[in-house]
Amino acid sequence: FNFPITITNTHSCGVSRDGTLRWMNRVLPAAIDSAWGLPVAAETYDGFLNDINGHHLTSEHVAEALDGAAGGPVEEGSVGGGTGMITFGFKAGSGTASRIVAW
Repeated sequence: FNFPITITNTHSCGVSRDGTLRWMNRVLPAAIDSAWGLPVAAETYDGFLNDINGHHLTSEHVAEALDGAAGGPVEEGSVGGGTGMITFGFKAGSGTASRIVAW
């Protein structure tokens, strides 16, 4: 990959991709001029807890997230792309925790 990877809800993947390209044009224009870009916008379905059809994400939100990105441990819990996730009826989110679920 030569561009950032973003995580957003299902209906915001396009905005996330476009926002990443705009951010790259601003922050690293030489990277865009010398090669084609391939930003990845991964999706998580959060339609039960989020107004997924509200189209609230903007390119400015994407730029803020990318400007604030840093190395180190991943922030865990109900943050970022994991804010509205539910897994097997449990509130989910980003992180490293696992759950054992009786099946």
